[in-house]
Amino acid sequence: MFIDQVRDGDKKTNIDLNFRLLAREPRTGGSVDTGFYRLTATDAQGVESFRSYGRFAVSIERGEFVLDANSAATRAEFESAVGPVMFASDEERLDPEYYDALTGRYAGDDGCEVLVTRSAWRLYALDDCDLRWRGLDRVSGTRWRGGTTVIDAEGKTDYRFEVRAETGASRETEGGSMSMRIENAAAAPRNLAKRPGYRRERASFVSRGTELRGELLFPAEASNERRPAVVLVHGSGEQDRYGYASIMRVLAERFLRSGFIVFSYDKRGVGQSRGDLSSAGFDTLGEDAGAALAMLRARPETMPDNVGIAGSSHAGWVTAAALRGGASPDFVVLVGAAGAALTVEEQNLYNTETRMRCAGIPETEIALALDQQRAFFAARRDASAADALASITRAASERRVLADWLFPERVATGGPKQWYDVLDPDFDPRPIWAAYRGRSFFLFSEFDDSTPTGTAVARLRETAAAGARRIETLPGAQHIGMRAASICDGDVARADAFHPDFFSVLDGWLAEIAGDARS
Repeated sequence: MFIDQVRDGDKKTNIDLNFRLLAREPRTGGSVDTGFYRLTATDAQGVESFRSYGRFAVSIERGEFVLDANSAATRAEFESAVGPVMFASDEERLDPEYYDALTGRYAGDDGCEVLVTRSAWRLYALDDCDLRWRGLDRVSGTRWRGGTTVIDAEGKTDYRFEVRAETGASRETEGGSMSMRIENAAAAPRNLAKRPGYRRERASFVSRGTELRGELLFPAEASNERRPAVVLVHGSGEQDRYGYASIMRVLAERFLRSGFIVFSYDKRGVGQSRGDLSSAGFDTLGEDAGAALAMLRARPETMPDNVGIAGSSHAGWVTAAALRGGASPDFVVLVGAAGAALTVEEQNLYNTETRMRCAGIPETEIALALDQQRAFFAARRDASAADALASITRAASERRVLADWLFPERVATGGPKQWYDVLDPDFDPRPIWAAYRGRSFFLFSEFDDSTPTGTAVARLRETAAAGARRIETLPGAQHIGMRAASICDGDVARADAFHPDFFSVLDGWLAEIAGDARS
């Protein structure tokens, strides 16, 4: 609940107050409410500067406060309480100081391990044995619920975390005295103990005069030797260091298991990073990735000649832009990246065509929508094409089924910028990848509704540098490597598990990268 703004000179502080209601006891003419509250202060860019917690008890009778008491409380008390926050609960961000302690690898007596990761909004659980991946819904800070697919609001499997008070949970080091119990009426309970995991260290760098913040992750095994290292680059949209559906953390885990140091950061203007994402085009995002790479390469723990970039989807264009801007990663690992071989316009047209076809829209209507989108991109490049755009848009607008698929009738010259104003639709990464002589690894999927796999693979092979490029395609997989039965089966929320070869292919590549540096 936003309650005030405080100005101190040119600085503006936003004050937010929120509550977790524990109990409401009816009384004659009113009620007694008890629970916890959280007071947070952030600066004009949304970066937190202050946080405090308390316990409250409020009695209201006949519309009047007759009791209003509060006392001190802790972060753990507030976060572990049952139920969501009272305001904007659907957008409740997980507090890293509390929830990072729950993430990590949990080993069970059945010989299987479960990896718990998190995004900004929820926890995720990945079972090593069957590769099932579940997004979890919060019941309380230590109790979560999952279902039969990645996102399942009717989930009936409980994930219960326990932290022993005598040890506590450290933010800086994964591990400690923690366990997890998985319960489902259809199967025997599973008890798992948390394994000692990776070490975390806060880190930041400056790009274009803006500070971006993130975390360095170090393998659990202590070593005085320098290690290979990687910067994780985001997909599209407002993504923090965990990435969409925590996919960046899943990738980080594979690198850590292979002995790499990992750096993952919040996009500019997201999380703890400053700046403005709304105006950040490929050059800016690429420069950010290049600055992160330079910071990581300068660390005393890393092998300066074996530091690379990895990511998925949109990261292909960002990495290409980083190369164009002068970054020199020793290796690149990309998953489902249209930015390896297509322009943004080509990718958008493919994505539109595929999703319209999956929605059952007639082919004639699909063709008209694609022609309208092509006309829009043409008018952006050449103002003389504006009349043609207006004409085809008017014709297409008469088809109600196309309402959600059309671009504007005219190319706007003012007002809020859209993605096609910020991210250059004509950016062609092929010449950049043709010139790149580092080691590159591209993993695609057969049923990718965002990237035309056949086209991307063919173009990459045409421009391959001899001996430096590896390309694999997973049959029966979707955009980020999860199992799929068809091209129309790409929604992550409805998926249930990663493709059986997804991690084995990545692990083989990472072993090769690490081995090359030692040979």
